[in-house]
Amino acid sequence: MDRDRIEYLWICYINQTCSKAEKREFFQLMNEESTAEVVRGLLGRSFEEERDEVALKPALRGQILFGIIEQPEEVLVEPSKRVRFYWGAIAASILLVASFSLYWFSLSSQQEHMEQSETSERQIYSKGNVATLSLDDGTLINLDDHHGGIKVQTSGIAYENGESIADVGESGATIKWQTITVPQGGYYQIELEDGTKVWLNASSSLRFPSSFKGTTERIVELNGEAYFDVSKRNQHNIAKPFIVRSEGHDVEVLGTQFNVEAYKGQSSYRTTLVEGKVKIKKNGVQRILTPGQQATVGDAIQVRSVDVQEYVAWKAGDFYLQGKHLGSLIPILERWYGVQIECTEEATIERVTLQVSRNKPLNAMLKILQESIGVNYRIQGNKVYITK
Repeated sequence: MDRDRIEYLWICYINQTCSKAEKREFFQLMNEESTAEVVRGLLGRSFEEERDEVALKPALRGQILFGIIEQPEEVLVEPSKRVRFYWGAIAASILLVASFSLYWFSLSSQQEHMEQSETSERQIYSKGNVATLSLDDGTLINLDDHHGGIKVQTSGIAYENGESIADVGESGATIKWQTITVPQGGYYQIELEDGTKVWLNASSSLRFPSSFKGTTERIVELNGEAYFDVSKRNQHNIAKPFIVRSEGHDVEVLGTQFNVEAYKGQSSYRTTLVEGKVKIKKNGVQRILTPGQQATVGDAIQVRSVDVQEYVAWKAGDFYLQGKHLGSLIPILERWYGVQIECTEEATIERVTLQVSRNKPLNAMLKILQESIGVNYRIQGNKVYITK
């Protein structure tokens, strides 16, 4: 018996490349008593390969089994009782391997389905009051999530209830700069030394001085999105322009409420005025905004009237869109829930009108989109897939 020949015919058969003559030879060799151990070895190897996802197809196992039992008469030779015993054992081995392999495949598929179901059903929430404070000397402080904000005072930085966080008093004429950073899914509030209140949205940071004393301007630096309620006068009762510096342009005010969206990497940045008056400046060009107007800063400064609520609703804890493309909501959801979203072009252009609390889990938000504009979604780990 030529073992190499049997293995060659075996490979040809499972790859369905056998000629008619080779197939006849294959079954003739399998009817010989001396081939039993070789065939069992090949079946065992097939099972081992299945666990590495190089499996002998169940249909082919069946063909081999029934090919042994129900071969054409001209192929079969009259077996002895001993040969019948061997083939009974081999047939049993084949059935055992096929059955166990089917169980293995079924169990693996079931586990995969359960994992996907568990992932899809897992509720994904935002992180809430989360931020870190980086001091001038490099000290990094994780702000307590039981507090909603901090205050900058002449004596240092404290939580809104007065509990001290850090002593950042002035050192001679040197002004110390601190940075508060809010991660994905978080938000935080800070009251600056002059009484100006700032609400920071997810994935945002604000660099600010410990004091505005001795300066002619009140300057802060923003990366991300923030709502400002600017105090007209600081504690020294001297009117000073308040300037928000972000991504190559300045927003200058005396006393007003406005929202700035200036995430790094965006093609343009928006300032939306709620009340008062602001001046937008870039490369020597400036534009004045009145309440209800928005400036979009890119290569140039463009001003238009907008529904202010759509751009400041996040401060009150809402998602708010009126007839906007779904594509405009995607980066907002990514920052708020800390996920990556892949959305097909067909789904991206769907128009969305909604007002929904940001306290809802992502799953509930996606369900609302599914019911309102007919998109489908799938959550897998940290990724969300949206299709139409």
